[in-house]
Amino acid sequence: MALLQARWGFLANDLTLLCETGAGIDVLCCPQRIHVTAETASFFPELRALASPRQGKAGFRVEDIYPGAAVDRAPARGLLFAQVNKDQPTRLRQLSAQEALVALLPQSFAPWDRERAPAQLALLGQLVETIPPYRIELGTDLDRLPGLLAGLIEETPDT
Repeated sequence: MALLQARWGFLANDLTLLCETGAGIDVLCCPQRIHVTAETASFFPELRALASPRQGKAGFRVEDIYPGAAVDRAPARGLLFAQVNKDQPTRLRQLSAQEALVALLPQSFAPWDRERAPAQLALLGQLVETIPPYRIELGTDLDRLPGLLAGLIEETPDT
């Protein structure tokens, strides 16, 4: 949400589609609804009216709140695994390719599809070997997030 508020392009939320190209790996737009808790909505003035503690999570389309935010596709430049640390400052910690693959597999690998499994595993392996993986620990200072990530992208070769 902090990145959308800072006018970064939106590709996807929980579901991310990847496409191998001659130049690397692209992320494709998958604009499903985003759901936020009342606590999360409280950090963003434009979302406060959406959620109340009694409702649980509230859902919305990104384009309804941030018109023009969706991007059709973009080259993968970084791989982020989010973790909430409410009482700590927001920070990035680089992961090894092995740590990133272990974190990706439970959420993105479908071993039951035997025909596609080898290609899927190969693409995930390529992703963690060529794209810098990070754990992003989200703290109380979410306004720092765009700056932290901009620095990460600027340091990535060939961006």
